[in-house]
Amino acid sequence: MRPFRSTHSSGGYSLVELLVVIVIIGFLLTFGISRYRTFTERHQVENIARGVVSALRTAQEMSLSGIKREKDPNSLCNENGEWKGTGLSIQPNRYYMFVFCEREDPHGTLTVVFDVKDLPQNVVFAGSGTNISNFLFKPLAKGVEITGESTIGICSTKSDASLGIRVSTTGEIGEVAFNCAGAVAPPAWWASLGPLQSAYCLIQHYPWCP
Repeated sequence: MRPFRSTHSSGGYSLVELLVVIVIIGFLLTFGISRYRTFTERHQVENIARGVVSALRTAQEMSLSGIKREKDPNSLCNENGEWKGTGLSIQPNRYYMFVFCEREDPHGTLTVVFDVKDLPQNVVFAGSGTNISNFLFKPLAKGVEITGESTIGICSTKSDASLGIRVSTTGEIGEVAFNCAGAVAPPAWWASLGPLQSAYCLIQHYPWCP
């Protein structure tokens, strides 16, 4: 009687097969982490946009009603001059509300700053200079005095998450699409990657990626 022989190989997986599986798993993990990071970045940008819109509408309502939450802007200005409105100032890494007064003393104007909000380190407002935009809502619905950009670009520095907020001179406020390409400069290490930049952009689409 002939001995029974199995036709299946008992050698297990080859080294090449194991390496292929490891590479596939690594790629899936990297892609999944990248997608999750992009999702969280978008959510963060959207939350900041809602905060900016809320601050703009609050400044607008305060100018219409002539009343500030903590103090009456007229009382602030009556001591130092005439109240000209309430507004929002956009800096590269923060935004704040302000009450603006004209004075008769040699200094001419007075700006009372309140409700300062700092941005997270991975989010910036697009623009150049230390003061990107000032939106001053005038009393009695007389419109908006805009200094700088009329569209506020909110950009993530770690992904392509972005959103814009447009303010018209008539006081209309709304969210719009915004392209952060060119608005956010790549870090110093980016140039050293050379031809690997394309591979990095496939895994994680940074705002400076083509």
